[in-house]
Amino acid sequence: MFYLELRRRCTKIKKRMKNNKGKYLVYGCEIDMFKGIFWCYVICFDYDMYTHKLITVKVYCDGDGNPLEEADFSSKSGENFNHRIEWDKLLEKNRSNHPYNYYPRGRVEIKKGKIKIYANPVIICDEEARELIVKTFELKGREDKIKWIADNSNHYQYEIDVMK
Repeated sequence: MFYLELRRRCTKIKKRMKNNKGKYLVYGCEIDMFKGIFWCYVICFDYDMYTHKLITVKVYCDGDGNPLEEADFSSKSGENFNHRIEWDKLLEKNRSNHPYNYYPRGRVEIKKGKIKIYANPVIICDEEARELIVKTFELKGREDKIKWIADNSNHYQYEIDVMK
């Protein structure tokens, strides 16, 4: 993996390359964040006990969204992943019977130092889900750069939306 190899090669210069937030830099770009797609669901243990879970397809990238490891992007633009295509790949591994649009889903895009998170409004309105996305995609400390975009278009609808 390119990212891990990059980390190994940079061990001697890391101290000189830390920025004021403690993030490592390569050519002036922060290198410890992800971009990609996700599905979000809730596991209920009891009527008042639950936890959020994410299924993700992601890649390490720099502050401009350039991948720092090998990635087989499946979106039309060639810069990110496609939910339907990646779900089919996950089905082969996990043997789930649900279609790709069963769970609410979203996407993390990083371009020119700005982070946009597109997702179904159900996810955007849930503070715990948002915190989990920030943690999973390693965006902690960059909340001021994140723009949350509630997308209720057909693209991000999930099975319950479709049934309405």
